[in-house]
Order: sequence, then structure tokens, then C-alpha cells
Amino acid sequence: MSFFKMKMACLARASLEVGGGVCSKMAYATTGALTTLLPPGSEIVQVFHRNDHEFVIARVPGSRWFVVDPWPHEPKVIPFVDCVYKPLHEDTTESAINSFIAMEVTKTMAEPYGFNLDKIPWDNFIRESQHSDVPIFHQVD
Repeated sequence: MSFFKMKMACLARASLEVGGGVCSKMAYATTGALTTLLPPGSEIVQVFHRNDHEFVIARVPGSRWFVVDPWPHEPKVIPFVDCVYKPLHEDTTESAINSFIAMEVTKTMAEPYGFNLDKIPWDNFIRESQHSDVPIFHQVD
């Protein structure tokens, strides 16, 4: 079990449970939703833009990149070339992207990131972690 994907799944679920969040948390929720919708071979990238915004771009095999930005009052799916957050700084060849998280869909998942968080025995993890110096997620195989 991937600690990082579990963390992303938990952050996505928490954002949905409270009904929203800052752009980075909504990007986790968007990425999770896309793992349940896109076919194998698709790519999903969470982009950390220098203009203080985080959003998701995705493409299915053979398509161009699309921005998937779930603003609550105005959700958007647009071609990346039409996005106001350009990959390069205006009039330069310098990247406007601070960093990114990329993943390839190898299997369309039934649950976001492939985790059914309702079926994970959280009580056991919490109880065991009280008697261990090992972080909870590192005990999961």
C-alpha cells in the first residue's frame, strides 16, 4: 500500500466531507475522482503553479492535456493551452510550474486512488500506533 496515495486519498476524502477546501485539497479530490473515471494509460498531473494556484491536468491516451479545476461556483474542464495559468512565464521560456505530482492510470479504480477508506480498520491502527514509534501508515502492507 502506497503511503503517499493513502495520504492523498485521506486529504481528498476530508475535503469532500467538509464540503471544500483550498485549491491544493480540491486538487487531491479531483485527482482521486479521475482515478475512478479515466481508462488505463491515462495520465493525471497535479500542478503547483507559481501564481499560487494548484490544479489538475489530465489526458487519456492520444488526447491533448486538459485542465480539470473544480472551483465550487465555476468548475472548469478546458484545454491546457486555453488556461490562464500557462506552463511558461509570459514572454520567456522559464517554467511557471514550481513542481508537480504525476501518475499514470494503470487500472480504473472503483474507489478514489484505489482505497475504500470505509473498510480500513482505523481503530486498530490508532490502537497499535499508541504502542509503537512507527507511524500508522508504515504498518500497512
